[in-house]
Amino acid sequence: GNPILSSVRWKCGTCSNFNLCQECDENRTYDHDYSHVFIKVPFPIDEKDEDSIKFELKQKTNWGVSMTFSPRYPASSSANGQFETFEKEMNRWTWDDDRALVKYLNELGEDLSIPSFTLPSIEKIHSASKILLKFNLESIQSRFTLLKELSESVCKCFPFINLSGSRINYSDVEMDSVDLTCLPIGDKILAVKELIFLDTKSQFFKRVISTIEEFDWNSWTDDIRLVREDSISGKETLFCQAFKQIDLEGNIWYLDRPFSVAFTGEGAVDGGGPFNEAITTFANEVQTPALPLFVLCPNGVGEVGFNREKMIPNPQRNTPEDLKMYEFIGKLLGVAFKNNIPLSLDLPTLFWKKLMQVPVGRNELKEIDQICSQSLDMLMEIEKEGITESTFTDAISFSFTTISSDGREVELIEGGKDKPVTWKNRKEYCKAVEDFRLGEFDKQIDAIRTGMKHLFYQALELCTWEEFQFKVCGKEEINLDQLKLKTTYDRVDKNDPHVEYFWKALESFSTAERSAFLRFVWGRSRLPVSLSDYGREFTITEFDQKGNPDNYLPASHTCYFQLDLPKYSSYEKMREK
Repeated sequence: GNPILSSVRWKCGTCSNFNLCQECDENRTYDHDYSHVFIKVPFPIDEKDEDSIKFELKQKTNWGVSMTFSPRYPASSSANGQFETFEKEMNRWTWDDDRALVKYLNELGEDLSIPSFTLPSIEKIHSASKILLKFNLESIQSRFTLLKELSESVCKCFPFINLSGSRINYSDVEMDSVDLTCLPIGDKILAVKELIFLDTKSQFFKRVISTIEEFDWNSWTDDIRLVREDSISGKETLFCQAFKQIDLEGNIWYLDRPFSVAFTGEGAVDGGGPFNEAITTFANEVQTPALPLFVLCPNGVGEVGFNREKMIPNPQRNTPEDLKMYEFIGKLLGVAFKNNIPLSLDLPTLFWKKLMQVPVGRNELKEIDQICSQSLDMLMEIEKEGITESTFTDAISFSFTTISSDGREVELIEGGKDKPVTWKNRKEYCKAVEDFRLGEFDKQIDAIRTGMKHLFYQALELCTWEEFQFKVCGKEEINLDQLKLKTTYDRVDKNDPHVEYFWKALESFSTAERSAFLRFVWGRSRLPVSLSDYGREFTITEFDQKGNPDNYLPASHTCYFQLDLPKYSSYEKMREK
């Protein structure tokens, strides 16, 4: 009933005389028409302004809430002038500009609780993202503040919004032309997901995981034993050993660590280190001839173009057991995502887009098979080469077949070997080749996606394909400045000579050497993508042995991300050890 003007209250946006003070029973809102939106009024207002508080648009679903924001500005002309200048500058930013800024800051890996004025210098920002060259540092700082506020505000709504009902793939939509006001609330979130910082999403994912972990599922955890010697000798990979012991359908996959690992003969107790080591090794093994679930892409085989190191799913590995192995890989991707264990996977854009069900095309084909892509481009516009309909058959002698990624000749249609490519059907042929090549390992990717089903669906809905790849693979570069920020010192000081020798030695290492060091101390080959994803800090502690330190090697405790560092006498001795 009656208006409440002296305290915090909730007002119905449709019914002008329906108010509830904050102390009232919240259940009274459920007795009201569910399609009406309640507006929180956090402070007393003048009675003459009461009619301005309304929201007549009705909700069509119980999911989520509709919101409207009406900022209040100071009355002074100077303040209004400043706002008009600010508003004009912010209106220069396009959807692509915002995406570029969010992508840059995601890859930077910094904690987004930092004030905007501590962003990198404008020179660093401009060198990293050419699209932002038209903005000065003040504009970028302001935009970062707005985008951070958007991320944090939207993140609070995630648990209450149904994100699974959208039928639109917003990754393939020109967003500057989309009217967000006419979309359901879930679609609005998905439409702007590229503008929500990955760090903010990760905080939400952590809360979901911690909620799942509150259940007593310890009895469901599998214990597996791995024989490293069998893998080294070529008898059986660690991946296959684990695959045979783990239940792919069990509830263990809802846990962040679904199994514990014991390496036969090594005596380590799995407090996290052996688990990290096993996951990292599995990722390396699936990209080797010992377990040919993935093969080198055609660019690599032919030594042409870019991405020659990229691996793609093997189209010929499609037996039921093979597909179960791909499903196991999907499980491991989910584990890596939830545990922030970046894996050294050299997989192309095509793989990640297909995995996240994002449309692909000729550009993605070119990234793995430049010769095929160039041949299709040439055939589509062959008239530019001076070829006409009358001379086409003299220049081109193709049939409706193509060469697959693994080197097999494949008919594109039934009887394709006997159907020639002509001037009139050449575009049909090009479309058939492109469709086949982009979909030739769909079975394998579908199996991997099936394996990821234990991931809470919001993770897959809210992440872009680039963010999912970034969370799973991290960055190949080992950022020592970031590592130093997450380092603590136990019974040693960061200014001790041998500690300074240590950091100097790491700085001189190649990327491969730094990766090997990281596996030694943590069982991982890459660092987490952001400071907030570390879980535990790197600890450098005193080496507790008597005698000449130069006679000892450093010791590590991978479960605790700890290095026992001897007091070596020189930088050269430190680097050698």
